[in-house]
This record gives sequence, structure tokens and C-alpha cells, in this order.
Amino acid sequence: MNPARKHFLNAIHRQISDENIVGRYTCDQCQQEVTIYDMEIFQGPRAGERFQCPKGCKCEDNALSRSVLRRQKELLSIQRKKLFDLYSLISDELRTASLDSYMPTTDRQKDALVHCFSYVSEFATKTSGNLLFVGDCGLGKSHLALGTLKELFKKQINGIFISVPELLNNVKRTFGKNNPFSEYDFFQILKEVDCLVLDDIGAEYNRGDSESWATSKVFELVDARQGRPTIYTTNLSSRQLFDRLGKRNHSRMLYKTSLLSLDGNDYRAEEFMRRNVK
Repeated sequence: MNPARKHFLNAIHRQISDENIVGRYTCDQCQQEVTIYDMEIFQGPRAGERFQCPKGCKCEDNALSRSVLRRQKELLSIQRKKLFDLYSLISDELRTASLDSYMPTTDRQKDALVHCFSYVSEFATKTSGNLLFVGDCGLGKSHLALGTLKELFKKQINGIFISVPELLNNVKRTFGKNNPFSEYDFFQILKEVDCLVLDDIGAEYNRGDSESWATSKVFELVDARQGRPTIYTTNLSSRQLFDRLGKRNHSRMLYKTSLLSLDGNDYRAEEFMRRNVK
């Protein structure tokens, strides 16, 4: 160490010895004991002047920590929104959906809405189970699933909402040689997100050779997300879902999953009738 610097540091150390203490008090804000030292300025135009230096107060450190934490939360919020916006596949009709805007018309729909709010309030990334919304078209399954995900955002949980048929279309597009975004990259993101909504599961299963490919892709994802909360929606009945997925896949999908069965009338059909029937 430079001799001059060593001498300077030793002088500072001597000044904060017990013999230079001129007072003590407890800070009202941080509740830390503050010691006041009588010290001397060694360099500059004020060299030789003495001043009192408080040591031990954590207010500035605490304020800086709070500022850093606020900035971290802001950045995480931005990252969650970017993740959702970049990878979610949502129809324009559904984008404004929320739990507050869902209008239940039957007891089952009301129960499902209550369950969604309860799921959010008790949510924990590593222990929460899954949700499976079952029912005919136009009952609000996707609305409730997306609304639940949006409520989780308020708890600093990240998530992605994706239509399963659109998911498979996107995976197919990654097979192009000129696409820098690989199937592996895409699935890693979906596997690791805190909460994933797989909307309209079962709709991707068609007759022909593509069926086995669709099955393997979807349940590669389901298997990888064991222990991570996943929300499913389907238009299929329990029997149809079992027949299409098979015993093993059906069992894995239902592990730690709460079934929310919706009934009622197709709101899209009712809206069409209101607009067109005079």
C-alpha cells in the first residue's frame, strides 16, 4: 500500500476511537445506536478544521435498499409483461378479459369465479395445483383462465397464456432452417414459466399421422411442468378427454388438478341473437 495512503487511513482509524466520542443517541427512524465522533479534516482548504461525524445510522442505507428493491420490482414487472406479450397467443376478443369483467349466469359459473379468486389468493409457485375448466363453447372458460393469470400478475407471478392449437402451429414454424428461434427454446420458456395456461387442450387432436406428433408435443410439456401450476381449458367432456389423451397422459394432467365444470348458454350465440333478431 502507498505509504501516504496508509498514513491517511491510520489517521482516520485513530479518529474513530473511543477517546474521540462526544455523544450517542438512538435514531428515531432506523432505531440504530448512533455514535458521534469529533474528527479533523486532514486535506484541502479546510484542513485542520474539526467536525462532528455520526456513525451507525442506517437511514441512508435503508433508503438506498428500498430504492433498489423498487427498481427491481419495476424491472421484474416489465420483464413479466414482455414475457406475456411476446409468447402469449391470445385472440383479440379475449385480450381485455379479467375476473372482474366475468359475468356468471349460473351457479356453476359463480362457483368457478369464486374458486379462481381463492386460487389466486392462496397461490404459491411450488405448491399450488392446477385448474381444469371444462364445458361447452361460449361459457367463459378462457375468460376465467386469462383473468386468473392477470390476477397472478398482481402478485408478481409471471405467466403465459397460449392456445394449444396455436402453440403447435408455432412449434411447426420453428422447424424452418432460417428461424433462429428453436423448438427447444420455445418449450423451455413454457416449461419454466411460473404459471402456464394451455387453452383449448384437446382441440389439436386430429385423425391421421399428425395426431401422434401433437400428443407427444403437448404432453412433453405437461410432463415437464409436473409440480408447476398449469391452467387448462377444454371443450371436451371428461370421457372425450380420456379417449383422446390416453390413460397415462390423462392421469398426469389431472394430478393435483381441480376440475371446474361450467354450464349455461353460449354467450356468443346469445350476443349474435341480440344483434340480429329484431
